[in-house]
Amino acid sequence: MAFEERPVQYFLQIGKDGSFLGVIPRFTEVPVASPKQKKGSADKPPKTRLQPELLSVPRSPANRNSGLHPLLGSDDIKYVLGPGPWTKASELENHRDRHEAFVELLRRVAKETRDRALEICAQFYDQPEQVERAREALAKVTPGSNVALFVFGQPVTERDEVRAWWRQHYEASTAERGAGQTAECLISGVVGPIPSTHAKIKGTSALGGQPAGVSLMSFDKPAFRSYGWEQNANSPVSSDRAMAYVLALNDLLKPGSQNRKDFDGVAFLFWLKRDVDIDYNSLLEEPPSDVLLDKARAIIGLKNGAWMRQEERNELYMAAVSATGSRLVLRSWSSMPLEDALESLLGFWEQLKMQPLEKDKPPRAEPFWKLLHALDREGRPPASRTVALRRRALEGRCSPLGYRIVSDVLARMRADKEKRRDIAALGLLRLCLNDLHATTGKGEPMPAALDETEPPQHPAYVCGRLLALHDSLQWRTFDAAEEAQPNATVADRYYTLMMNSPAIGVAKVFDLGRKHLSKLRKLDAKSGTSYCDYFTRRICELEEHLGGEPPVQFDLHDKARFALGFYHEKAPRFRARKAESISTKLQANSNSTDEENQ
Repeated sequence: MAFEERPVQYFLQIGKDGSFLGVIPRFTEVPVASPKQKKGSADKPPKTRLQPELLSVPRSPANRNSGLHPLLGSDDIKYVLGPGPWTKASELENHRDRHEAFVELLRRVAKETRDRALEICAQFYDQPEQVERAREALAKVTPGSNVALFVFGQPVTERDEVRAWWRQHYEASTAERGAGQTAECLISGVVGPIPSTHAKIKGTSALGGQPAGVSLMSFDKPAFRSYGWEQNANSPVSSDRAMAYVLALNDLLKPGSQNRKDFDGVAFLFWLKRDVDIDYNSLLEEPPSDVLLDKARAIIGLKNGAWMRQEERNELYMAAVSATGSRLVLRSWSSMPLEDALESLLGFWEQLKMQPLEKDKPPRAEPFWKLLHALDREGRPPASRTVALRRRALEGRCSPLGYRIVSDVLARMRADKEKRRDIAALGLLRLCLNDLHATTGKGEPMPAALDETEPPQHPAYVCGRLLALHDSLQWRTFDAAEEAQPNATVADRYYTLMMNSPAIGVAKVFDLGRKHLSKLRKLDAKSGTSYCDYFTRRICELEEHLGGEPPVQFDLHDKARFALGFYHEKAPRFRARKAESISTKLQANSNSTDEENQ
């Protein structure tokens, strides 16, 4: 805990006689993340930037915003080399004081440990001309760059003697800062010194946190305190346990972490008790591939197979965090056996499946990012919605989705008619309705596609099918009459009305349907087709399922059933219509080619 990984831009290489040998830059070229790719740029090489490499360096036991608190062997360039081209006129004294404190610490530790590398570093600082050469070599560095002393082919911070001394110094300083405050640690239950403040958590700038870091536990204002206790005496945690959670969060939140996924100001952190050969991150983002599905089922099989002791079970953990200014906000926390989490994830993707419009395609679920676009046009719904989806995926029906998800999806469908056949949006509605049925017994299960043998009988679902059938009736009538299709279809005109006021909407749709049937009957008589009989029979069947007058209003879940009924009835007819249209175009092209050849 006395050390942390930080970006160190340069090694200052020192020879055995204390002379300056040169500077070793420490940068790696990484691609620049680009949210949008410009047209025609697919063949261009991706843009890159230089990212400093990380190094394990001493952690400060004190707040460095005030006072002189140098680190051993590696620090900001103002500590390592003092005033230089990176120093403003107003900072000369500040940089000089910090440099003197850095050199004084290094000499003291070299004397106490008799470490040869530290003695060489002290010898380097005894030669002002060598220090000046180093300043000249680093004249163009960015202020705030970190520099580590490099001797015998390694940074001095990696030498055993140096690390042992700093670890002892860190523990002593931490205990001294906690002197006078003794309490029982809420985590370990051990009575001992309690630090008044905890170290800062980094990597939260994208979440709304301060670049200098944020605090998970902080009582810096009277309103946060109780019974006259000061600072963290309000929630006592020992130094080692406090540093443990800070280091863990810093590791999970660091740039490029595979355990972190950000969604509009919320970071989802995932980790396992023990590593396993399964990409659970991929399983959280998109429906599983066949290989991933087999691996997940194999792990789930352990749950139902041989008896397993509790300590042998693997655990999956999830934390959703955001930041406001100087504080870290824990929005959600989950802990569960890996087998249960995988079982919930597979069930989550299964319940999101819907029959696509493409012919001969099996039901499928859409990836997570499309679910977010089903809730919000920009794919950035409120953080509570994203957290709810993540919890539903991991915890299963223990965390069912509620009315807010249904409301958001229906709002998008009313605003954008393309969403009425969007698999991601419809899959969310199906998931919410099936959660409602499983947890309360209300309604009936919703299938992924229309089941002609045993379709759902709910009035709202039947009303949705009736609207879709009358929409198909209109299309067939205009097609048979060889007339241009109207700009506004039956569905365009009455979808929202029928969803909000079904009794009024059904009456209007039936009135328009009778006119279409009358016209289609005459066209059938001329062409010898039987479209009118087919639609009449189908409408009568759905009227029987409706069982009388439709209700005056639908509640929120009934509106979701209406949307699913509309899509289920529409999807197979849309596929048939599309195939017929393609066939007609191909025939027309063929006839045109024959005429040209003649």
